[in-house]
Order: sequence, then C-alpha cells, then structure tokens
Amino acid sequence: MLKLQSHRVIREGVAVGLIGAGSVGAWFLLVDIIAGRPFFTPAILGSAVFFDLRDPATVTIGVQPVLAYTAVHILAFVVV
Repeated sequence: MLKLQSHRVIREGVAVGLIGAGSVGAWFLLVDIIAGRPFFTPAILGSAVFFDLRDPATVTIGVQPVLAYTAVHILAFVVV
C-alpha cells in the first residue's frame, strides 16, 4: 500500500510541476509578446546561466539559450 501511495504522490508532483512550469512559461511568453520580444525572457536567462551573458543589451534570441533555460525551468518546477 505504501509503495502505491508513493508512486501516486510522485505522479501528482510531476503533474503539478509541469502545470506550474507551463503557467509561468506562458505568462512570460505573453508578457514578451506584448513587449514585442517573443522568447526574450528565456533567451536572456538561458544566455546568462549557460553562456555567460554579462550585458543584457547584447542578448540574441536563439534556440540554444531558450531550450537550455526551458529545460532547467521545467526540471526545477518538477523537483520542487
């Protein structure tokens, strides 16, 4: 019984983490679209965390920083 309960808790935790990550990601996407810079937030955060960006004015929105930060973002929400 305890084993089934722990699997259920893990499944629910992962589901809630994915919902939370999606909600926050959607919010930042909406804000970025309104500002006329889609994907700017994950691009700047991914560039700062993974590619040592020092000057936010020089950020380039690209696939690598966006995907890298998105993966960390989702993982953090699922773990928490």
